[in-house]
Amino acid sequence: MSFGEETTETTSITTDDVIEFIDNWLNGTNKKLEVMHIVIGESECSKLDKERIFNKFKAFPWDSKKRGGRFKFSETFLMISRKDILDCTQGMDIERESDGMLATTMIDDDEFRFYVWHERFPDPSKTQPISYTRMSRNPLFYTGSVQF
Repeated sequence: MSFGEETTETTSITTDDVIEFIDNWLNGTNKKLEVMHIVIGESECSKLDKERIFNKFKAFPWDSKKRGGRFKFSETFLMISRKDILDCTQGMDIERESDGMLATTMIDDDEFRFYVWHERFPDPSKTQPISYTRMSRNPLFYTGSVQF
């Protein structure tokens, strides 16, 4: 892959697909990838074997000495979500041995997210979400500034 960020919707993703993607990133030299965000159906996501994925890559929980808690999302890409998707404190980290690049993997609800930390400790003032609460509804979180 030679892109910086990607969001896609799919009806099917398997544990083996996720393992293959992470394995390709770990064994590759891709220096551009920042975010892989795949929105999948909740029933499909519940079929992903998180334990198998995390054990395969010796993933480890967030360590505040290794990276910040919030990912710095590209300003040129707008994302609206019902949850704060940039909070990576509950994610599992994987370190690429070839160059020390760190990635956070999150599998929850109806999403697979993979964040590559090109900047391990981004300025917290530039990583805060804009929260918007609609009357009698749950808040929405906005990141980025470009709307289509």
